[in-house]
Amino acid sequence: MTGRFSFRAAKQEDFIFCERVYFENMDWIIEALDLHRARHREGFAVQWQLAEVRIITVGGEDVGWLQTESADDVVFLKQLYLDALWQRQGIGSEAPQVYLSKRTRGAGDRRFRVGPGPDHRTAKMIGTIRNHQERS
Repeated sequence: MTGRFSFRAAKQEDFIFCERVYFENMDWIIEALDLHRARHREGFAVQWQLAEVRIITVGGEDVGWLQTESADDVVFLKQLYLDALWQRQGIGSEAPQVYLSKRTRGAGDRRFRVGPGPDHRTAKMIGTIRNHQERS
């Protein structure tokens, strides 16, 4: 926890919250690209995996969520969305790094990649966290 926010494991009933926040953030893109909204909803239901989701909270209030998947020494950031009221406060920038550092304490180096998971060939590395000091 950074003092500003914390994480908790998602519960099945959090699906409704996650879906709402996702579509509040994505509706303008869906509309601008004239995408099929019903297919998008179906796709969201398939992609959202309970075991991979963490709810971001501030003072006990759910403010967003992230979804990750691990493979070897890489943690894939699959999705990250914040409620509009909590955007532009640095949470979206800090949350992945804080989450990664909590997950990898004492585990050596871990990398974060953006993408749907370890099978996605175009995943893009966005940062590396070192859980130990650099050796000179």
